[in-house]
Amino acid sequence: MFKKITSFLLIFSLTLTMTGCKLGSIAKSTKNIVNKQIDLGKTEGNIYKNSFFNMTVAIPKDWVIASDADRQKIIDQGKAAIAGEDKTKQAQLKLSELRTVYLLLISKNGLSDQSADNPNYILMAEKLSLLQNIKKSSSYLQSVKTQLVALKDSIPYTFNKEIYSEKVGKRDFSVLEASMDLGTTKMTQKYYTTITNGYALSFITTSTNTDGDNVLNDIIKKISLK
Repeated sequence: MFKKITSFLLIFSLTLTMTGCKLGSIAKSTKNIVNKQIDLGKTEGNIYKNSFFNMTVAIPKDWVIASDADRQKIIDQGKAAIAGEDKTKQAQLKLSELRTVYLLLISKNGLSDQSADNPNYILMAEKLSLLQNIKKSSSYLQSVKTQLVALKDSIPYTFNKEIYSEKVGKRDFSVLEASMDLGTTKMTQKYYTTITNGYALSFITTSTNTDGDNVLNDIIKKISLK
């Protein structure tokens, strides 16, 4: 089962970006889907900086930053897990890629490591202009939860908490927690989302043990976001 862990890394984000999608939108011009002014950010030493969101993220020592190729491989795995042969979902996911920017993906050992002890963190932003009736981060994550519940036969997430609020970098975030039984251990994911600058800014953390949880919590606590 451990070999499937990396396949689940972006399932949260891919499910999230399906929220509010309509097939009619695919036929429209996509030139304004992603704001050209958004800052993709840059990494200096062990610090990721993004001026568009006025944010910094401290990267743990010796953690690995995923390359564009590594990230795309994981996205493709997640798409296959969610959509399968469903043409409607495939089209929705194709549209989601046009409006979503993956800013940072880091992991303890790199994405090629298939062991259980490989916690990871994803930073992403989604342009909200195409979403429908999503005005609050809590509503945004409730839609994600609904999508994940619908996938329970192939992706058996469980939810032990209601969506709650938490301060990150002095900003209010909504948080969704989910877990999955991997047989000998349990994978836990947390999804933090806030609405800012016309985007849903989100952090996803994934771990399978307390040590991983502690490192990921430390990353969240050290985020500077004004």
